[in-house]
Amino acid sequence: MLAILTYIVGKVLICTIYVILAVTLLSSRSMEIKFIKIIDQLDEYMRQKQLPLELRERIRNFYDFKYQGKYFKEVMIHDMLSAKLKTDIKLHVCRSLIMNVSLFAGLTAEQISTVVDLVTPEIFLPKDTIFQSGSDANCMYFIASGTVAVYTHSGSEVCHLEDGAYFGEVSLVLRIPHRCATIIAIETTQVYVLKKTDFNVYLLKNRKVMKAIRKVAQKRYTEILEHEAQYKRTLFEQEHGRQPHGRQSQTKESTISKLKYK
Repeated sequence: MLAILTYIVGKVLICTIYVILAVTLLSSRSMEIKFIKIIDQLDEYMRQKQLPLELRERIRNFYDFKYQGKYFKEVMIHDMLSAKLKTDIKLHVCRSLIMNVSLFAGLTAEQISTVVDLVTPEIFLPKDTIFQSGSDANCMYFIASGTVAVYTHSGSEVCHLEDGAYFGEVSLVLRIPHRCATIIAIETTQVYVLKKTDFNVYLLKNRKVMKAIRKVAQKRYTEILEHEAQYKRTLFEQEHGRQPHGRQSQTKESTISKLKYK
């Protein structure tokens, strides 16, 4: 009798495992099918709008990066969660950002949770201009993954910023109303954006964080101004038939600082 009972229980467990596997596979396949349908609709939309091929490819790349081949209703899922679960998910999603950005190293768990609640994610594709020199300064950015290039107002490349770096803080910290540099994505880059209002409310009150940000901001601002002046001197000498000398004769590659401001 015991042997029969054991046999039946074993069979039931095996059947249960098969059912779970089947449901998992079907669910995964269902998300893939939905993604394919979304892409089909997207292709039809772009065809009707007669979008250029390059723009179509960029839009597809955006969807591929965001959904990784499986479509899900993010807003609906998010709205159904409790506030605590939303925060826990955001902390997990932002874990690489929290680990890589040294500004967050000295913060308590509560302070990190506050920052995470304030930032919003954005994705930029290669060659996307994140902001232009001279534009209004209304936020700062933290790089979760990817690489961006920093350019002066005249278009001279200053440096590259990578995972864990941040930018856009110069104007906010030094009270400069407009951007002093142009930032362009080199590769697909995911950033987290902190609005100026939230920056003023939270980070300005944290002396330790502000001291670190202000030090980097001042250094960057000085570097950008010096690089711009150097670039203009070089152009002037070239236009007037004189060869640049000293540091001005350096190649573009040697003048680009591949720095990580974390």
